[in-house]
Amino acid sequence: MTRGPVLTGEIARLRPIEETDADRMWESLQDPEAMRLTGTTADFDREQIDEWARTVSDRPGRYDWAVTPAMTRGGELVSDEMIGEIVLNDIDEDVRCANLRLAQLPDYRGRGYGRDAIDQVLRYAFDGDGAGDDGPRLHRVQLDVLAINPRAVPSTSLSGLSSRAGSATQPSTATRTATSSSWQSSRTTTGRATPDPLRRP
Repeated sequence: MTRGPVLTGEIARLRPIEETDADRMWESLQDPEAMRLTGTTADFDREQIDEWARTVSDRPGRYDWAVTPAMTRGGELVSDEMIGEIVLNDIDEDVRCANLRLAQLPDYRGRGYGRDAIDQVLRYAFDGDGAGDDGPRLHRVQLDVLAINPRAVPSTSLSGLSSRAGSATQPSTATRTATSSSWQSSRTTTGRATPDPLRRP
């Protein structure tokens, strides 16, 4: 597996994560709401994050993109700053399925960047980038959403992801256990080992 291509949508531009994204990745790990909504319980130190940012885009079995604004002015990008990340991982090349994960920095939630990023990754996962990269040619992509993260539901449904029947549950108020619902998209519906930061256990 090689690093993914640059994907450009209506408002979001996705590019492979780079070493210079370490600061923003570290910032996201200091955000209590992001940690809660993604179910992250592991602790990471700065050295691990620096190593991850430097190497993750070339790791096999996955695609890791930084979400950046697609806005241009005078033909130039206004900013290439990372505002979130979207990951296609746990790729099973035999079954042709994978997991999707999205995390955004606080100032960019609820502004459409997540939905646009999901649209682009699903299109690439199933049909390639339309410019010669066929992508992984998957048949199914799954995104798990914690029940305590209702904000994610509009983005998933608008992007053609459908909730698996019987999988949606509510968090237990007695134990405060965050359960999740699984959202799937398929070709028919759309068309120290270093740990994975922000990945739910």
